[in-house]
Amino acid sequence: MRSHSEMMKLIFSKAEDERILLVTQEGSRNSNEADAFSDYDITYFVEDIDTFDDTFIEDFGEIMILQKPEAMACLKHAKTYLMMFQDGNRIDLKIAPLWDLETYLHEENVHVLLDKRNLCLQKDYINHTYEIEMLSYSDALACINEFYWISLYVLKGILRHDLLYANYYFTHICMEECLKMMSFDIQLHHHEKIKLGKCYKRIFEYIDHCDHELMNKWFHTASTLEMGEALLSCMSLFEAYAKDAFSQLNWSMPKEVENVTNYVYRKLNKKR
Repeated sequence: MRSHSEMMKLIFSKAEDERILLVTQEGSRNSNEADAFSDYDITYFVEDIDTFDDTFIEDFGEIMILQKPEAMACLKHAKTYLMMFQDGNRIDLKIAPLWDLETYLHEENVHVLLDKRNLCLQKDYINHTYEIEMLSYSDALACINEFYWISLYVLKGILRHDLLYANYYFTHICMEECLKMMSFDIQLHHHEKIKLGKCYKRIFEYIDHCDHELMNKWFHTASTLEMGEALLSCMSLFEAYAKDAFSQLNWSMPKEVENVTNYVYRKLNKKR
């Protein structure tokens, strides 16, 4: 596997192309969280994007798999190459025209690696990516409604012994809504904005051991019994964090919390 210094040397050597005016980096490589699995999120800004074609990436290394997705919202006119190499390195490369630069700087956490024409006023541009979403009362009610409505889908799958059905709704919706409510409550306890990172990966830094143990049950769902335990653990966490958040804000909890929870426990022959 090529080392970090080798990868950066490659990225800079490609930037020697006179058509490339600015090189920037986004993502975890801009922080102290990068590891051997971290991607190189690189953007080359150019004046004339039409002079670039797929031959530009030919000497980055032996590609294991390549994707060329649609342009990002903040780089609407870019050509994108997601490259996973045989040695395990990955570069997410964007070749973007200069007219996308202003929007990009406002929407990405950016570190400027090379600026041939002094196009940027500073080296680092920080935005609010992954900051916890603060919910209005109506948003919080919608989160509660969605969580408990979908919990009944999960329950139905469990009672039918249809684990694929139950797992789909549990992992795609219930877990997401629970993490949203948990993060909202966590933020309410802090005076400054905190970031939990992509997929809420730092949430474990802000919860206690008991809650961590409950979350561990989410990932053992190979049987009907385990699926039921996963659902109940998720419902327990959601209710606890929702009640705490609503209490802090003097909001009233909707009746559906008790109604659905009692119904699920009854159907699973469990006591609260």
